Amino acid sequence: MALEIIVSLNGRPIAAACAVNISDLAKLSDYKVTAFETASSFTPAASNTFKIEAHDREQSCWALVEKIASRAKVHPEEQGLSRDEALAQGKRCGCRGADDYCECQNVPDAITRADRRATRPVLAGQDEGSSE
Repeated sequence: MALEIIVSLNGRPIAAACAVNISDLAKLSDYKVTAFETASSFTPAASNTFKIEAHDREQSCWALVEKIASRAKVHPEEQGLSRDEALAQGKRCGCRGADDYCECQNVPDAITRADRRATRPVLAGQDEGSSE
Protein backbone atom coordinates (compact mmCIF):
# COMPACT_ATOMS: atom_id res chain seq x y z
CA MET A 1 0.00 0.00 0.00
CA ALA A 2 1.37 3.41 -0.96
CA LEU A 3 0.59 7.00 -0.06
CA GLU A 4 1.36 9.44 -2.86
CA ILE A 5 1.77 13.15 -2.15
CA ILE A 6 1.88 15.63 -5.02
CA VAL A 7 2.67 19.31 -4.52
CA SER A 8 1.39 21.54 -7.31
CA LEU A 9 1.80 25.23 -8.03
CA ASN A 10 -0.89 26.71 -10.28
CA GLY A 11 -1.83 23.17 -11.33
CA ARG A 12 1.75 22.21 -12.24
CA PRO A 13 3.37 19.45 -10.16
CA ILE A 14 6.61 20.72 -8.59
CA ALA A 15 7.28 17.97 -6.02
CA ALA A 16 6.10 14.50 -5.14
CA ALA A 17 6.65 11.77 -2.59
CA CYS A 18 5.63 8.15 -2.48
CA ALA A 19 5.52 6.29 0.85
CA VAL A 20 5.24 2.51 0.57
CA ASN A 21 4.21 0.53 3.63
CA ILE A 22 6.82 -2.21 4.11
CA SER A 23 5.38 -3.77 7.27
CA ASP A 24 2.11 -5.39 6.15
CA LEU A 25 -0.02 -2.49 7.46
CA ALA A 26 0.92 -3.17 11.10
CA LYS A 27 -0.41 -0.75 13.74
CA LEU A 28 3.13 0.62 14.02
CA SER A 29 4.25 0.64 10.40
CA ASP A 30 7.49 1.25 8.56
CA TYR A 31 7.54 3.13 5.25
CA LYS A 32 10.08 3.47 2.46
CA VAL A 33 9.76 6.98 1.05
CA THR A 34 11.03 8.45 -2.20
CA ALA A 35 10.63 12.21 -2.53
CA PHE A 36 11.71 14.56 -5.29
CA GLU A 37 11.17 18.08 -6.53
CA THR A 38 11.69 19.70 -9.89
CA ALA A 39 14.26 22.40 -10.50
CA SER A 40 13.20 26.02 -10.29
CA SER A 41 14.94 29.34 -10.78
CA PHE A 42 15.70 29.24 -7.03
CA THR A 43 16.56 25.59 -6.36
CA PRO A 44 18.08 22.64 -8.25
CA ALA A 45 16.16 19.43 -8.81
CA ALA A 46 16.43 17.26 -5.72
CA SER A 47 15.52 13.76 -4.60
CA ASN A 48 15.74 11.74 -1.44
CA THR A 49 14.98 8.23 -0.25
CA PHE A 50 14.52 7.45 3.41
CA LYS A 51 12.68 5.20 5.86
CA ILE A 52 10.07 6.18 8.43
CA GLU A 53 9.92 3.62 11.23
CA ALA A 54 7.20 2.73 13.74
CA HIS A 55 4.61 5.21 12.48
CA ASP A 56 1.31 4.83 14.37
CA ARG A 57 -1.30 4.25 11.65
CA GLU A 58 -4.21 4.94 14.01
CA GLN A 59 -4.13 8.70 13.44
CA SER A 60 -4.79 11.23 10.69
CA CYS A 61 -2.95 10.74 7.41
CA TRP A 62 -1.55 14.24 7.93
CA ALA A 63 0.71 12.89 10.69
CA LEU A 64 2.50 10.73 8.10
CA VAL A 65 2.53 13.57 5.56
CA GLU A 66 4.13 15.80 8.21
CA LYS A 67 6.89 13.24 8.85
CA ILE A 68 7.52 12.88 5.13
CA ALA A 69 7.64 16.65 4.57
CA SER A 70 10.06 17.15 7.46
CA ARG A 71 12.52 14.62 6.03
CA ALA A 72 12.09 15.19 2.30
CA LYS A 73 14.61 18.04 2.06
CA VAL A 74 17.78 16.78 0.47
CA HIS A 75 21.35 17.22 1.70
CA PRO A 76 23.26 19.21 -0.95
CA GLU A 77 25.55 16.27 -1.82
CA GLU A 78 22.52 14.10 -2.52
CA GLN A 79 20.65 16.56 -4.73
CA GLY A 80 19.16 15.54 -8.01
CA LEU A 81 20.70 13.74 -10.90
CA SER A 82 22.20 15.25 -13.98
CA ARG A 83 20.86 13.93 -17.26
CA ASP A 84 24.04 11.86 -17.71
CA GLU A 85 23.75 10.41 -14.19
CA ALA A 86 20.09 9.47 -14.75
CA LEU A 87 20.97 7.77 -18.04
CA ALA A 88 23.85 5.84 -16.42
CA GLN A 89 21.72 4.76 -13.48
CA GLY A 90 18.91 3.73 -15.82
CA LYS A 91 21.29 1.34 -17.56
CA ARG A 92 22.00 -0.31 -14.17
CA CYS A 93 18.33 -0.63 -13.16
CA GLY A 94 15.64 -3.15 -14.03
CA CYS A 95 13.35 -0.39 -15.35
CA ARG A 96 16.14 0.60 -17.78
CA GLY A 97 15.39 4.27 -16.98
CA ALA A 98 11.85 4.11 -18.35
CA ASP A 99 10.03 4.79 -15.03
CA ASP A 100 10.22 8.46 -13.95
CA TYR A 101 9.13 7.49 -10.42
CA CYS A 102 11.86 4.85 -10.06
CA GLU A 103 14.68 5.64 -7.65
CA CYS A 104 17.19 5.23 -10.48
CA GLN A 105 15.81 8.38 -12.09
CA ASN A 106 15.57 10.43 -8.91
CA VAL A 107 18.07 9.31 -6.25
CA PRO A 108 21.85 8.99 -6.57
CA ASP A 109 22.83 5.33 -6.16
CA ALA A 110 26.06 4.11 -4.52
CA ILE A 111 28.00 4.24 -7.80
CA THR A 112 26.87 7.80 -8.57
CA ARG A 113 27.68 8.95 -5.02
CA ALA A 114 31.15 7.36 -5.28
CA ASP A 115 31.71 9.03 -8.67
CA ARG A 116 30.72 12.39 -7.17
CA ARG A 117 33.10 11.93 -4.24
CA ALA A 118 35.91 10.97 -6.60
CA THR A 119 35.47 14.11 -8.71
CA ARG A 120 34.79 16.56 -5.86
CA PRO A 121 37.70 18.98 -5.34
CA VAL A 122 39.61 18.69 -2.07
CA LEU A 123 39.46 21.93 -0.07
CA ALA A 124 42.49 23.38 1.71
CA GLY A 125 42.91 21.75 5.13
CA GLN A 126 40.71 18.79 4.17
CA ASP A 127 41.99 15.23 4.00
CA GLU A 128 41.48 13.58 0.64
CA GLY A 129 39.63 10.69 2.29
CA SER A 130 37.38 12.96 4.34
CA SER A 131 33.79 13.54 3.34
CA GLU A 132 33.50 16.82 5.25
